Amino acid sequence: MNRYMPEGVYLFFFAQIPVDSSPNFYLNLHFVNERYKNNTEAFLNTIQLFNEENFYLKPNAESWSAAENVEHINRSEFAIVRLFNGPTEPAEGRDVVAGIDKIWAYFSDRTVKAKAPEMVKPQGEKKTMNELSATFLKQREELYPLIHTLDMTEVCTLFKHPAFGFLTRAEWLHANMAHAQRHEAQMKEILEAV
Repeated sequence: MNRYMPEGVYLFFFAQIPVDSSPNFYLNLHFVNERYKNNTEAFLNTIQLFNEENFYLKPNAESWSAAENVEHINRSEFAIVRLFNGPTEPAEGRDVVAGIDKIWAYFSDRTVKAKAPEMVKPQGEKKTMNELSATFLKQREELYPLIHTLDMTEVCTLFKHPAFGFLTRAEWLHANMAHAQRHEAQMKEILEAV
């Protein structure tokens, strides 16, 4: 067990589900669906801490604003439904649990400054807080039914994750959650600084 998901600890403060490292736990559809919904709610709640003025402020010239963080997450997740419905292959010999652990470790390490690929960098679109929130929620809601109807252990081959390559659907879900959680923490830091 790694330090990011210790056995028996209530890692997810909304779900209150004890964590273990068995593949059945990571792939339990009820857990994944609830965790994804809780992650969505937490991200949206963080956006609501801002107002229409400070949502667009940057702590410094090198930082993103909260609005840019949300736009980045929206751009990162906009094709996920197409990816899930796209071509797949079996995950033969793949350790999905190790992949998920690696994803959470990567996104949880705030000492490493990740560089966003150009295609998901904020473009500076002047959308309101409500518009950006609605886009995020719509993308997430479109994915919920797929969690229960598609095989989460299949590898999606339509495109690669920029840091991890081809991922299973389960790994993509965890990557989205870990990524959103990282930017949620960044937005809270921005709120304190602006």
